[in-house]
Amino acid sequence: MKKIKMKNQFIFFGIVFLILLSLWSPSLMNPSYLDNDVQKYALLSENIINSGTYSLLGKFHALYPPGHSLLAIPFILAFGKVLGFKILSFFWSFIFLTLSFYLIYDKKEPLKAYILVLLLLLNHIFVYNSMMGGSDIVFSAFFIFCLFSFKLAQKNKLFYVLTGIFLGLACLVRYAGVALFLIFGIYVLLDNYKKLFKKEFILMNLTAIFIICLWLFRNFLVFGNPFHTKYLSVHKALITAPSLGPLNSFFFYINPIHSIMPILFLFMIYGIIKTFKKNKLFLISILVYVSLYICWGINPRARHLLPLFPILLFFAIEGFKQLLIQYKKIKILITILFIIGVLMSAGMILIYSYGETNYIIDKFSNIIPKNLGLSSEQHYSIAQNIDYINRFNPKDSFIVLDELRKNLWYKEGVFRKDIILINNNQTNICSNNCYSIEKACKDDYLFRTDSEPKHCVKKLR
Repeated sequence: MKKIKMKNQFIFFGIVFLILLSLWSPSLMNPSYLDNDVQKYALLSENIINSGTYSLLGKFHALYPPGHSLLAIPFILAFGKVLGFKILSFFWSFIFLTLSFYLIYDKKEPLKAYILVLLLLLNHIFVYNSMMGGSDIVFSAFFIFCLFSFKLAQKNKLFYVLTGIFLGLACLVRYAGVALFLIFGIYVLLDNYKKLFKKEFILMNLTAIFIICLWLFRNFLVFGNPFHTKYLSVHKALITAPSLGPLNSFFFYINPIHSIMPILFLFMIYGIIKTFKKNKLFLISILVYVSLYICWGINPRARHLLPLFPILLFFAIEGFKQLLIQYKKIKILITILFIIGVLMSAGMILIYSYGETNYIIDKFSNIIPKNLGLSSEQHYSIAQNIDYINRFNPKDSFIVLDELRKNLWYKEGVFRKDIILINNNQTNICSNNCYSIEKACKDDYLFRTDSEPKHCVKKLR
């Protein structure tokens, strides 16, 4: 029986791999499709490789923790910066799906885990982040790994050490990993407060703290202060000034469009109401993690909620199940409603995740605004400008870019081999055939996109 189950899971994950590959592969057609932060991560990784320093543009870096840049190194060495970060996203997306499956897998009700993975594959925010090379999908995988390991630790104490290791690594990828300390602490406090003083729980926390201290020690050696970071200064206006920041964040994060879409969100609410007592760890994870980002005060982003998606969808599945049990007479209607919710989520992929399909919808529909402010829209506009330059620019022409983007695209096959990339401070070397890609050009441009937000190719001289 076990062999049959393992075989079924193996076949299932083979299918999942192929579906994820088909959703991810369109990003290969446009090398420019990468998260904006990847420009910095790429340079940080490159400096680690070349000089052994964690630095950006000649200065030691303290804003981003080093986890993502370190994990990207083997991918950069094997595939280059652009393709390397894309493959890194694919790799960690598959790990995220696999861990999500086993996080909620129950031998008595295995179907829930299978449905969960399929729902994740049809989620617009997950699909987008699976292509973009950012740290969000990597952090999400570590977050789920911590929860999964902690669940196993309730039966086998050896897993507390493993939980501590991945908790420390999660914090080195994103500072938001500190939420896991609170999640596990509150869970143990409510479940059996005496466990707070058990050696295995203390060892878990010490292991995580030791890993984090490696980063703090580096900051002490470089800056003379273990807690030196520019993170607070970057977000100073949002964090220190009295404003509606937390309130805006609250309404942003409870908006189901930024997570699992409205209908599935309603199923999730019902699932929480009916099953929260036996899923305390999951409920605490939602409340603590969302509260952290609300109180943090930084600009809200849908990708911040990505680590919680498996939990939110798990509760949606539970809500669906409970409704079928409680209202048997209308189970067909409930099922249809759930399917509509899934289709809404899948349809959102065309609007949110892919700039190409977003533009097609814009052309034939006036229902939604032409410019939704989505990163995928901007990536598509920039990609069209790159395509124009590669097709029509004269040989040995110059393209002016900012330093970070120039570093990311240099010798990465984004432009023709004869095109020379220079940064904003080097424009004096191009006396002729000097071009730039700019946003919202009103006139004097060679090419401008029809898609929003409009970007254009402009000849500087």
